[in-house]
Amino acid sequence: MHIYGYVRATTDVDVIADESLGIESKKKLSFGGESYLIEVGDDIISVDWIVRDDESAKFYSAALTEAVEVKNGIRAKGSR
Repeated sequence: MHIYGYVRATTDVDVIADESLGIESKKKLSFGGESYLIEVGDDIISVDWIVRDDESAKFYSAALTEAVEVKNGIRAKGSR
């Protein structure tokens, strides 16, 4: 989100996507998507998997469309 100019004050990880993960979530997000607790080594990390279903959905869809694939298969903002 920092790439798009939005400063966040939280420590969770935010991922934008076009569909949910299909695994058990800790809660639904009010603006679309779900929040998960993911175990990474000895740590538990809160991950908001954002699938917008409100008036901002078109902006998130554009960000996904403009993303480029990086080495590990994850898509990130960048030049094509």
